[in-house]
Amino acid sequence: MQESLGTCARCGEPLPADARFCPNCGAPVAALSTEERKVVTVMFADLVGSTKLSTRLDPERFRQVTATFFGAVSEELESLRGRAEKYVGDAYGTYGWAVYVAEVSVDTTTWETRVDDFVAELRR
Repeated sequence: MQESLGTCARCGEPLPADARFCPNCGAPVAALSTEERKVVTVMFADLVGSTKLSTRLDPERFRQVTATFFGAVSEELESLRGRAEKYVGDAYGTYGWAVYVAEVSVDTTTWETRVDDFVAELRR
């Protein structure tokens, strides 16, 4: 049996030791937190038409094309203080920590523009 964290302030039901919310009423469990809330920007890039391209290219060549894409996108992202979070097929999920909210919109726009330019160059 799990240890109890105490009882819910709203409904009085016992709370499991690791509860963040009351399992009975859904109220948040008040706990001291050392976590810091940060503003982040999440960006997503996808190679449009890559499925069709993958049927036309040799598998090794297609892997080279996607690796080149991911490398260039990562380089641009890192130059803007971001990090790659996940690669899924031909998709690229990223995040960047915001120092100033105004900077984030500029960085996001810059990243998108650079990625668009790179993809246009890759298609030539």
